[in-house]
Amino acid sequence: MCGGALIGGFGWSLAQHAAASFLAADIAVGVVIFSSSAGKRWWHRAARRTTFEQMKWLLAVGAHPFLGAFFFRDGPLVERARWYLVAYGYLIAAVALIVCAPLPSRRVLGACLLVLAVMAEHALAEPCAQLPWLLPLYYYKYLCCYPIREEPYVPEGNCKRD
Repeated sequence: MCGGALIGGFGWSLAQHAAASFLAADIAVGVVIFSSSAGKRWWHRAARRTTFEQMKWLLAVGAHPFLGAFFFRDGPLVERARWYLVAYGYLIAAVALIVCAPLPSRRVLGACLLVLAVMAEHALAEPCAQLPWLLPLYYYKYLCCYPIREEPYVPEGNCKRD
């Protein structure tokens, strides 16, 4: 990804390389962790099953679209700020809908909200030209992986049942 920027001649600064590396690594690792059975068991342990516990962690994840808007979007600061506020605001509203939905409906609701987000970005704003994967993967991580509590798959014979 950063190598592609060097080869593609994006002319990125050191700060842009650092931001892109952080975004790519955090999103990729987060998708893997939040999708795994072990990650789901740890993240959705009893202490974190309330709506408040799920929502409070969203404060930290606003960094992703902020970095995208600040380092990788073109245009005046006002337009980049608007893109950031809409992208992050949509995430907060969508996760609130997901965690308030009945447990059996959360996965399909997350998928529908992801599809809506991807379609809306292409209809309402140009994706980040230098990081076109940013919002689709960001939304996948935080709409389809992070808030979806489910019973992790345990193969037969690998655990004791009383």
